[in-house]
Order: sequence, then C-alpha cells, then structure tokens
Amino acid sequence: MDCFLEIVFFTLIGCFTLLIFLAILLPLSKDRKSELSSSKLRLEELTLVIPYRNEINRISLLLDALKGQNKLPNTIIFVDDHSDDETAHFIKSSLENLSCEVLFLSLPDTLKGKKQAILLGVKNATTKFVHTMDADVFMDADFFQNLEKIEDADMLILPVNMKGKGFAGNLMELEYGSFQLIQRAFGKQKPMMASGANLIFNRTSYLEINKVNEHVHFASGDDQFALNAFLNINKNVRVLFEDEFRVNTFVPETIKELYQQRLRWMSKNKELFEWKGFLLSCWQFSIQFLFLFLLICFLIKKPFFDVFLLVLMKIIAEMIQFLLILIKKDKIHLIIFLPILSLIYPIYLVSLAFLSIFYRPLWKDRKLVEKVGN
Repeated sequence: MDCFLEIVFFTLIGCFTLLIFLAILLPLSKDRKSELSSSKLRLEELTLVIPYRNEINRISLLLDALKGQNKLPNTIIFVDDHSDDETAHFIKSSLENLSCEVLFLSLPDTLKGKKQAILLGVKNATTKFVHTMDADVFMDADFFQNLEKIEDADMLILPVNMKGKGFAGNLMELEYGSFQLIQRAFGKQKPMMASGANLIFNRTSYLEINKVNEHVHFASGDDQFALNAFLNINKNVRVLFEDEFRVNTFVPETIKELYQQRLRWMSKNKELFEWKGFLLSCWQFSIQFLFLFLLICFLIKKPFFDVFLLVLMKIIAEMIQFLLILIKKDKIHLIIFLPILSLIYPIYLVSLAFLSIFYRPLWKDRKLVEKVGN
C-alpha cells in the first residue's frame, strides 16, 4: 500500500512541477496583442479609492508614498468605515498640500464593511477608471507615472508584493509566493485571483455588473467577486506581473493573523466556485496530504534513507516550481527557506482545510460573514 501511495505521490508532484515550470517558462499560446486597447491609461481619467478602518498605525507609509509621487491620479478618495481612532484626522493633516483633489467620505451608520466603503468611493468618483488600494500599502515614487504605460482594459490586476522580516516573515513571504506562482502559471489567459490592494477597473462596468447586494454579507473586500462578475460576461480582464506596477505591503505580523487572512480568502473562493481553481486546489492538497501521510508511515516503518529520499524529492520538486518566479521577482534569496516551508506546509495546509470547515475568521473585529438583514 505504501509503495502504491508513493508512486501516486511522485506522479502527482512530478506532473504538477512540470506543468507549472512549462506554463511559466512558455509564452501564451494565444496572441494577446489583438486584445490590447489602442489607448493608454491616463491619470486624468483615474480616481484612487482607499477604504480604511482603524489604520492609524499602518497608513503612514502609504501617505508618505503619495506625497513622494512624481505624478498623481485625478482624485484620491478616502472612505472611513466607522473608525474609532484618529486615522481620519491623521490623513487630513498629512495630505493638506497634495497636488490633486482629495475627498474624505464616511460610511453612514446604515452601512458597514470594506466593500460598502469601496462602493461609496466608486459612486463618488467622476473618472472613467477607479483604482483601489488598501491603507497599508506603499509604492515607489514613479508608480503612478508608470501606470500611463499600460493599455487600458475593463479590469487590470496589478501585482502586490508581500515583504517579510525575520525568519517567520520570510517564510510567510515565500508562502504568499505560492499564490503568485499559481496566477503566473495558470492565470495569464484567464486570471484566477485579484487583490483590491492594487486593482483598476472601469467605473461604469463595475457599477453595472458587480452586484454588491448579492455578496454584501461578506464584510471584507469584493475583489474576487468583481473579478468573477467581469469574467462572467467576457469583459477584457488583464493581469500584469511587472514590478514597476506593484505596490508593497507587509506579511501578517503573527501566525494567527496569517490564518485569519488565508481563511478569509478561502471563504470567498468557496462562495465563488470555479472548476479550474477547485481542481488545482484538490491537486495541491492531495500532494501535501499524501506527503504528510507517507512521512508518518515512513518514520514508523521505513529506514532513514527512505525518509530522506521522500523529503529530498519533495524539496527538489518545489524548488523547481518556485525557481523561475523567485528569479523573476528578484527574490532568489528566499530559496534557502524553501526546505523548511516544504516540511511545514503540509501541516499548515491540512490545518487550514480543517479550520475552514469549523472556524469563522474575523475581519477588522467583525464577523467575516454575517446574516443578511443583521
């Protein structure tokens, strides 16, 4: 039985590794040039919407980055989601002399949640395109200037770079790389995920097709819901990977926050079932679960060499998977943390799957999913 499962494991991880490596290495089979717009994105047609709630300790990097930009969008709208700290005052005092229009909005008492804050900002925007960001991101001084190089589209998914500090932070940064790996390998033609931390979309299309009232019970952002709505009616959705279009943020500060964040993401994906993502998740989970099962069996019954060979083959396979993306993202130094992640990732993934059944994560001290009508 162990022999059979070992063959299954090596087959699954071998095929998965080869598929990822070829998908990242090879260009798109379909010529995307015909899909590109003839017009470039113009900052005069762009409004930046930033929802926030109690971000006094994290928003200073974003404000400093905005003040240091070579160019700015037409308008910046900050939307307060019932903060009970001094974030609003801090933002206003920090951006008094910014060289673009800045609006400050607050959600009425009857509304709450990040997606409602985004929707309020979008409704108050007057430009063709809206750009959403999280309050804890920051970017290089030429970020908005670089956006004018992009051909416009109905939705543009821009990169988010997670930065970690110390041993645990580097492991979290590498773990986040697994999401980028899947997007770069399997989401070039049809994006599989989007982050509201760096997302541009056509304002009119967003208001017409993203039915917020259908998923308003999810308190966190509506990035995945908006992506799903745009893809369902074949809107032009593009994902960009170039670092010149990226924003930066930090990984969660604690393991608990990491679990909370990942469980929030998983809850959205369960709500928005999609076959490709589901099959890839099952494939990846099967690999990690089989490895964990075989490792336990081998530790009990097999000699040390067999245990060593099992672990070594998994590490080598995952190094091959991550190698190209780490080189492209100039993060090859993280490769030294991969053997550790390879060993703990199966336990982490299995525990996440278990918790997703029984545990309901919080978002900004609120229930992530609330009953409609509450």
